[in-house]
Amino acid sequence: MGTQGKVVALVSGGIDSPVAAFLMMKRGCEVIVLHFNNYPYTSGSNEKVLKIIEKLSEYSSSKLKFYEIKYGEYLKKCIENAPSRLTCVLCKSGMYKIAEKLAKQEGALAIVDGSSLGQVASQTLPNILATRYSTAMPVLSPLIGFDKIEIEEIGKKIGTFDISILPAGGCTAVPKYPETNAELEKVLEVMKDISFDEEVKKVLSSVKTIKK
Repeated sequence: MGTQGKVVALVSGGIDSPVAAFLMMKRGCEVIVLHFNNYPYTSGSNEKVLKIIEKLSEYSSSKLKFYEIKYGEYLKKCIENAPSRLTCVLCKSGMYKIAEKLAKQEGALAIVDGSSLGQVASQTLPNILATRYSTAMPVLSPLIGFDKIEIEEIGKKIGTFDISILPAGGCTAVPKYPETNAELEKVLEVMKDISFDEEVKKVLSSVKTIKK
């Protein structure tokens, strides 16, 4: 691991993102984990993520570096000042932009996420275009052509699946009718309305390294 350079992997407590991080480790990348704490829209606990990282670290010669970002204030800004249908699009856009800035600090060359085409609202092709448009760094999605069953099978083999399915509340910031066909021009307009770049800077000030 490490022969193919560093990447910053977006890892949640779900099933997909740990599998994506593992696959990049398998291909020789040193993975730096970035977790977004969405409190108060989620429980705020990173216990599941810590367990997942401990499991992934079994495939590494050393503990994985782990950063956490407080993301609740940014989500609040999006909910209060943007069309509700675009909350998930703006959420993912912010994650990529923040990951890009952290990657540059760490000397990483790409971002990794657990996207699987069409699986959830933010993972349709129009939404993928809109969420990644403001990020210059490559975003690698090793699961893009996998279905849920295939992803779960890998998760079971590597030992992350049983951790990922432990009970946890969902994100209450998700709107009832999330946008699945985002228009890039509209998204860019809304990003200006919420002062996207300034909000990203504020969020970055909350980054902290988690000691395991």
